[in-house]
Amino acid sequence: MILVVFYLIAFLCIFVFFAKWNNSRKTVKLDKEWFPTIPEEEQYFALVEQYGNEEATQQNTKILTSALVKRAMATISRMWDIQKEKPSLNQLVRDGIVGENQLKQLNLAEEETENKLQDIQAEAECYKDGWSKTILQESAQLMAYIRQQQAQAQRSQKNSPASSRPSPKLSPEEELKRRKAEADRVARELIEEEEKTKKSKSKKTK
Repeated sequence: MILVVFYLIAFLCIFVFFAKWNNSRKTVKLDKEWFPTIPEEEQYFALVEQYGNEEATQQNTKILTSALVKRAMATISRMWDIQKEKPSLNQLVRDGIVGENQLKQLNLAEEETENKLQDIQAEAECYKDGWSKTILQESAQLMAYIRQQQAQAQRSQKNSPASSRPSPKLSPEEELKRRKAEADRVARELIEEEEKTKKSKSKKTK
């Protein structure tokens, strides 16, 4: 009887070890729906290609800086999502539910996003001296504000009497358009606020 129990325990240990080893060997690619291409990044590059060869004007610079802020906001949002998923994925790897390759892919995505943020800082410095030191902080504050507004809207919707009625869900494309419109509005407010600050400073120096 003791030998039977011993063999069962040994078999289970070997099975668990093999399962973990097999999972670690599997190459798991990141789902494109999980980390899709950042639309704001592509939009910014398209605008740079459109206005890059033209003479620099105040209007062109305003368009490009606004697009860069939106790109920074979207990239920061991507980084937050990665950092949010990382602890739970670490736990899944420790439990042997998923392979270590998936965690490696997530780490690569995090590293790639960090490089994108550094590129944004370099781009910001081309438009304005010293902007590289503040653009990420400004964009993070804007993104946090948008998420806070979205969370408040969801809470108020749940607490309202009309929340008992099922509301139509937005499609992924409609949700993306809504978020982009919100980001556009906040970015415009940021640029307008910066222009007001510049004007007030110039008046004080005169």
